Amino acid sequence: MQLDFKFYLFGFVITLLVLGFFLLLLTTLFSKKQQKSRAEKLKMQNEFQQSLIEAQVQTQEQTLTTISQEIHDNVGQVLSLAKLNLNMLNTDQMEGAVREKLGNTTALITKAIDDLRSLSKSLNGEMFVDVGLQEAVKREVTVLQDGGFIEGEYFSSGKAFSLPRESEVVIYRMIQECIQNAIKHARAKKVTITLVFNEPHLQVIVADDGKGFSESAMPSSKSGLGLRNMKSRSAYIGAKLSINSAPEKGTQINIYYTLK
Repeated sequence: MQLDFKFYLFGFVITLLVLGFFLLLLTTLFSKKQQKSRAEKLKMQNEFQQSLIEAQVQTQEQTLTTISQEIHDNVGQVLSLAKLNLNMLNTDQMEGAVREKLGNTTALITKAIDDLRSLSKSLNGEMFVDVGLQEAVKREVTVLQDGGFIEGEYFSSGKAFSLPRESEVVIYRMIQECIQNAIKHARAKKVTITLVFNEPHLQVIVADDGKGFSESAMPSSKSGLGLRNMKSRSAYIGAKLSINSAPEKGTQINIYYTLK
């Protein structure tokens, strides 16, 4: 009788151990399945978000390219024709004051044509095929200086290296966004753009002396479409973005990009 009891007890313990093992195994498998499901869901969400950003960037670039072509093909040609007509006028029969006004008008049209050409090139991402990021940024600073909107400075250090065209375009658009924010929102008097090359790393620093802001204190609805665009663009090319700003202390935006 005692032997039977021990036998049944032993069998009961073995049964519990086997059931416990299978329960543990099922729990582990279920947990791994859940983790895999969450990982796949997160991957799908990231891929979907990346696709949205890619579509946004491509749409914006196509829009800017179309505007650039319209400026070059239509507005620029109309102004060139107007300048040609003015130049064909016989100024010898005009009074001095009229001749002077005509000369001033021709000069203004010439400046408008040059400004539109610079704007057209700035909007067209195809320019990077010919000039690259460094030259494009230099030209952007020159446009700022010539336009009298704001004082601009450009610096670079290290040996420059080529980036994928798409990355160059995205970084350039982010720099343009920084400049626009400095002019429109920060009311800055000066903006400094620095490119630091250390292959395969590139750091872009855009600093202004404007009124600055506190991002954490801004309502989400007023956080700025420009800042959100820059964050989306940086994520699209795998870059890191940091914003250092404080009220009345200006703003510095850093873009960290690594060539893959």
